[in-house]
Amino acid sequence: MIKHKIILAALLMCSVVLAQFPAQDMENKTLGTSISASLRGQDITSESVPSHENNVMWNFGYAPVPYVLLYGGVGFDKLTVDEFNNRKFTGNFGFSPLLGISAYTPMLANFLRLTAGVSGFYFNSQDNSDFKYSGFTFNPKLGAIFSIGDYVDLGAGGKLHWIEGTMRQGTDNNGAFFSNENLFRFYTNLMIKSVYERVFLNVDFDISPGMSKDWTRGPSEASIGVSIGVLLDWKERKDETKQDPLYFESYKELKKKQKKMQDDLE
Repeated sequence: MIKHKIILAALLMCSVVLAQFPAQDMENKTLGTSISASLRGQDITSESVPSHENNVMWNFGYAPVPYVLLYGGVGFDKLTVDEFNNRKFTGNFGFSPLLGISAYTPMLANFLRLTAGVSGFYFNSQDNSDFKYSGFTFNPKLGAIFSIGDYVDLGAGGKLHWIEGTMRQGTDNNGAFFSNENLFRFYTNLMIKSVYERVFLNVDFDISPGMSKDWTRGPSEASIGVSIGVLLDWKERKDETKQDPLYFESYKELKKKQKKMQDDLE
């Protein structure tokens, strides 16, 4: 049991939460920060009992080399479990740290990048009767990013959603192991980036083959997340003088006025 816990802790330190930063646009030694929130649902234990999570995080990202992003964060996670055997769990928010890494290929065919990453965070939610669910969630991921112009990216792929947790009452040191039933999920995300302010917005969604239509208590075998952040050193686009932004029709006219004002000053 102790060895099992040591292995899980090592996995957490070596794995990391998949970054919701536009890492493909971050140059060497670029920093970023973001705030994220998500709703996540999964069926747990061998009885496939529905559970739901609310999660909020403050993230920091760092690109030590091009096409690689490391990041970590701190936040809070709340778990609820539907009624089973006349017992229902409604946990409170508990401290939830995370780490992360993602890697990207250079641009392929002027619109496509491949990406891979692995995620892991700790959750710890306890109710008012001292019953607690805690453990680790890991999310290895493989996919592709399709760039729609310079400021919109659409991502899609597959990932594993794997929980290794323990449920226990009060000071019980042993507790009972639990995990989730459906490990594989399809995901998609939309990243929108501003032109100059270095701000970005990301919306992501994933589902497992076991998703049901009943979302009255939250996503069922699915998750929805949103994050907003800023890069502290946005990548300069080398071809900026050769190509106008695709989504701002008035940009060319503004550039002409700027040039005329500069000429008048001279």
